[in-house]
Amino acid sequence: MRTLLLTTALLLMPAHGLAQDVLTEDLGQARAFAPGIDVPGALDAAAWQGTSAATATRLLMGIEPPDSAASRALLRRVVLAGLSPPDGADDAFETARIRAARLLAQPGEYERFAARNSSTNDPKARADAALLAGDLLAACKISDALVTGRGDSHWVRLRAACHEQRGETAAAELARELLIERREETELTIAKPTDPFWSRVARDEVATLSPYLSDLALKDVELSEVDPVQGISFDLETAAADDSPTGYAQLYQLALGGDAKAAALFVKRGRTAGQDPDWLLARLPATLDPSQMAAADLPLFARHAAATRNIPLMQALFGASDAEGDKTRLALASDALGGGFFGRDLGQGLEGALDSQQGRDDALIALALGAHSSDALEQALIKLPAAATDWVFIDAALLRGARAEAALRIADVLATNPTVRDRYHAIRALTQLGQSEVAGQLAAEHFLQGL
Repeated sequence: MRTLLLTTALLLMPAHGLAQDVLTEDLGQARAFAPGIDVPGALDAAAWQGTSAATATRLLMGIEPPDSAASRALLRRVVLAGLSPPDGADDAFETARIRAARLLAQPGEYERFAARNSSTNDPKARADAALLAGDLLAACKISDALVTGRGDSHWVRLRAACHEQRGETAAAELARELLIERREETELTIAKPTDPFWSRVARDEVATLSPYLSDLALKDVELSEVDPVQGISFDLETAAADDSPTGYAQLYQLALGGDAKAAALFVKRGRTAGQDPDWLLARLPATLDPSQMAAADLPLFARHAAATRNIPLMQALFGASDAEGDKTRLALASDALGGGFFGRDLGQGLEGALDSQQGRDDALIALALGAHSSDALEQALIKLPAAATDWVFIDAALLRGARAEAALRIADVLATNPTVRDRYHAIRALTQLGQSEVAGQLAAEHFLQGL
């Protein structure tokens, strides 16, 4: 039976482990370089070039931890990497960058990021980090120690929450009245505190974590109840029924013994507590049988394989799965991870499924990854509104270097009442084709409409 080792080597990103002193550094000037930490696949240092500081700040402030592992990986390659700030970057940009880093960092990473960025010592940055960690008390201590800038709305809003927590109702109402006069938000957003148990699970080194969980698993177990052969007195049923750190620790111990169901339940409990499931799985040094993984929770382990780009795991799950539908999804995912679509025909499997919506969707995604289009696909999509497919085929033609085909398809789109979005895509595509003069003419036609 094939087995696979889930170790820290499967991590999507390697993890590497707040300052207290208040610095008076002027953040108003753009820095030549904003230090980051090592992130595999990080964007180049000049990646902010061409973006205004205001746009960059708005985009960074809009970041929330995504459910998609791919989206999270992309965000980390921007936020945690060392990049030169956009022109005009100021306090607002730096605050937004630090906030995003705090949200996206794996346990131990933010401390390393903070150590390389002195602006994280700024009182506002430290208070924001505390609030993101759900630690209002720590944020209040920072606010209480503030000497200058106390009238800023950020600090007034924080003080209102601090007064309320201490039962100082009158002072809290006074602070909020000031914010109302300024027509500003009165309520403070405070993240839910992380459960101490899961904080430790996420942060501790495996060498120290395993003994701790082993002791915790037996915390309420009488020595006489311990099985002298197995060394434990609990099973999956009792561990799953115990919704406490002891039960979680027992699931961990069972997972270490190769129980894939226990591993899946352990990760699900952690996810409910706000932990990254792929981080937890990667920190579980257990040898799990692919057939048990597929039976226990195929979606969980398959998505972990995708998040960590672990093609051997994906292939092992394929081999361990019985349902043809599941095998198809796993095979397509494996090809996607390994570049198996680029420059190739759709193949019998994809073309044979074009009569279903799922099959058509799969084919479009394959095209996006560089697969060749086909007459069968075009015929399958012919009934859809042209706008839904035109640019798919144009992109596919451009990707494989079929320039004449791309030009004719672009002209076809422009021949029938093109929208502004069509014109935008056409101008970009024409420029990519080296037809900048035609692109300019098309733009001029747009600007001259209405004369």
